[in-house]
This record gives sequence, C-alpha cells and structure tokens, in this order.
Amino acid sequence: MVTLIPSPSAQPRNKGVCNETHTTTSTGVLHLSNSPPSASPSLKHRLLGFAAVSGVVAISIAACGDSVTEANALTSPPPGAASVASINVSIDQSTILPGATATATATVRDSAGNSLSGRTIAWSSSAANVALVSGAGVITAVAPGSATITATSENKQGSAALTVSQSAPPPPPPGAGGCPNEPAGYTRINEQPWDQTPIRNVQTPQGWIDDAGNGATRFSIIKDPSAPFDATKNVIAGLFQKGSPGGSAPFYTYRPFSAAEQFKNLYICLYLKHDATFDNTNGNAGSKFIWPAGDQVGGTMTYTSHDGASMDFQMIQQGPVDRQMGGNLNAAQARMLGKRGLWVRYELLLKANTNNSTANGELHIWLDGVKTHQYANVNWQMQSSRKWMSLAWNPTYGGGLNPVPQNQYQYIDHIRISGSP
Repeated sequence: MVTLIPSPSAQPRNKGVCNETHTTTSTGVLHLSNSPPSASPSLKHRLLGFAAVSGVVAISIAACGDSVTEANALTSPPPGAASVASINVSIDQSTILPGATATATATVRDSAGNSLSGRTIAWSSSAANVALVSGAGVITAVAPGSATITATSENKQGSAALTVSQSAPPPPPPGAGGCPNEPAGYTRINEQPWDQTPIRNVQTPQGWIDDAGNGATRFSIIKDPSAPFDATKNVIAGLFQKGSPGGSAPFYTYRPFSAAEQFKNLYICLYLKHDATFDNTNGNAGSKFIWPAGDQVGGTMTYTSHDGASMDFQMIQQGPVDRQMGGNLNAAQARMLGKRGLWVRYELLLKANTNNSTANGELHIWLDGVKTHQYANVNWQMQSSRKWMSLAWNPTYGGGLNPVPQNQYQYIDHIRISGSP
C-alpha cells in the first residue's frame, strides 16, 4: 500500500463542506507498507483517490468534516455485508431562501429493498454557487438558483432537487375570507380552524370525529408560520406512518351533517400541504383524500385522489358508476407533484343530480383560484332525498400492498363547508 507524506502546502479549501471535489498535488516521500494509509492532521479529509506520476502524487480530496475516511468505503461494502443497490435522497425543504438551511437524508437499500445502515455517504452539490452541503447532509443556501444534491455510497448515487428562491413564495390569494369561489347565499355548515384534534366517537365543537380510533398518535395540532388562512397559524398534521399497509388509511376523521345541514349543493374549501418529500409512488392508485358522501352506502364510493407519482388531483367514483374525473380544464394546474411543501387552496362545488340514473349533476374544482375541473354530466350516487350527508378525511394510501415507505404528512390549515337547497 502506498502512503503519502504530504507537503505542508497541501491544504484543501472550504473545510467541512462538500460543495466540490478538490484536487491537490504534493511532492513527498512514498513508502510501501502493509499498514493502512495515514495523513497529517492538516489533511483530515476524505481521500477519494490518488495517482503517482514521476514522484508527484495527485490527491483528490473532498472537504467533508474532520475525519479521514478510506476511499474504499465509498466503493465496497463492509466485509460480509450486502452491497448497496440504490439510494433515495430526500430533503426536508425543497425550496429555501439564501442563508437558510435544509437537511438531506439518504436511505440506502440492498437489491431486495432492505434498508442498510452503517454505510459511508459522500454528499455533493451540483452548484456550489447556489447551495453547499456538509458531510452530515446539512444544506446551506448561498444564492437563488437550482442545485442537485447527490449522495454517493459504494459506487451508487441518489439525488434530489433543491431550489433557492429569491423571496418567500406568496400564499394563495386570500379572496373573500380565504374562499373566494364560495357561492353567494350558501349556508355555512362547518368552519373548522383545527384548534383541536378529533376525538374517538366524540364530536368536537366543530363536529369532527376520529373514526379510526388512532387520532391520538396520528393527529397533532402545530403552528405553521406559512399557514395562509388566518392569523392563528394552527394547522392539523396527519401522519402517514412508515410501514402502514398499502390499501388502507393511516387515519380517518369525518364530519357528519345534521338534518338541518344537509343540502343538495355542497361547497368545500380547504388548504392542504403535503410534505416536501411526500412519496406517492406505492405502485397503484396514489393517495385518496376527502370523501363527500350522498348516502352511507353507495355515496361512500365517491372520493378525491392524488393519483400516481405525478399526484394529479381528480374526483373518482367507484361502484356502479366507476368514473375518474381529472383536470379537464387545466391538467397542469391539477398536478401536485411540484407543489409538495407548499400550501394549496382546494375549492370544490358539487351539485346533486335528479336521481341515481340521471347524469345531470355537476362538479367544479378550483386549485389556488384556477378552475381545473368542470363537469355537467355527473351521476352522483346519493340517497333519495339527493342531499349530501357527510365529509371525511380518509387518505387511503394506494390500492396495492406496498406500505408507506417513510413517515410523511398531510397538513390542513382550514376546512369550510357550506350548502344550498
């Protein structure tokens, strides 16, 4: 093994930050030895490789912390351990301001999909003038622009995109009371500010019930300074717990309507935010969201969904109708993948049809004030009175068997429900 005794002038730059790979040359003494290589205290950095040419040794070093890591830790697994097959990189905030920080996390898996621990990770940024990343995955924003944050281990890589914005993204347009498309003259059914989590089999003052019975561990009320609806900044966080089975809901809360609150026409307004790294790719239907019910049997087959990897927002009817209603006016605006980490205002207007055999019902949807869906031939499946009976937040994760891959959240800032005869 070749051991380099570097010259005192061989000093890396930007110590502790993996914004680039540095190469330096040093003339020195080469020793052949069976012992591990050593380095002087002035070069406590990861040795990524070196080559000896005519007595001059070129060393590539990455300034990532203060410990020496052997190059083979990035190319080979530990003795007797499985090799790295894939790396998934997530960033807790996909958009940050100059001077702010975010944290990147690398999930390392073998060929069978099992998580691996104890592997050496090298972090790098594609644009050091935009963002720097430390050996611990802590990102520091430098200037507006875009950068790709990459994790490397055992010759495998994974990346995630980061945007450094010039200024904070504006909240959705506030409109009239935060819900500008609420029709005039509608009667208010529910104004839910989320100051309290739902309780099992007990209606809170606003009427929401924890139907699944796990609200104590899956719901929490938090303060979010970016919450757009009102000054309290209280929002409810719903946890999709890692390992929760696909095809089931991680939690379930609903708001039943009393007889006096049941109307033929229903308006729903809410603000929703997904985690910046929300993973919707369990290989089947995506994540269901809210369920407006026109009865307690067939009506419960109607729900909204963020469909597939692109998270396209749509209304779906199961059962006798079996129909998907996507963004027929503006499909791009209805695509939520690029809006993870941001608040989005959802407004829905549902108008009942004459009966379960006549498709003259209506659906109208606005996302951040832009009308994305408009259907005038909807066959809602409802009770004979043709009135809406409840609204549920029941976010079934996909329709397949793949479990939730990580702890992730949906956040709701506010829900307003109103109706008209």
